[in-house]
Amino acid sequence: MEAFDYQELSTENGHKDLIVRLGNGEKYVGSFYTFQEIDDIRKRKNDEGEVTNFNFFCSSNMVIVDELSEEVIEGTIAQLLENDGFYTTFFPANKEAVNQFMKQVS
Repeated sequence: MEAFDYQELSTENGHKDLIVRLGNGEKYVGSFYTFQEIDDIRKRKNDEGEVTNFNFFCSSNMVIVDELSEEVIEGTIAQLLENDGFYTTFFPANKEAVNQFMKQVS
């Protein structure tokens, strides 16, 4: 398994969209958020008045983790693969989506 774009990972706060390449060459897209980032988004939405009583957060193919480190992300992906949760959390990446993503990070 290989996940791209680790050079920009922060161990503190934020979110990151990643393309994960499995050993068989298949590629999948997923988003990792920290718990703190979710809380910050909620507070910002409420403070800006964009949403009143912002009491939920949803995003497709999202995983929430303590920190955005390579160790945590790879460990999480490994656990999801072992427990059959990977394929319901990550979406297959078509060639066009992968090429567009790689242009953005290079």
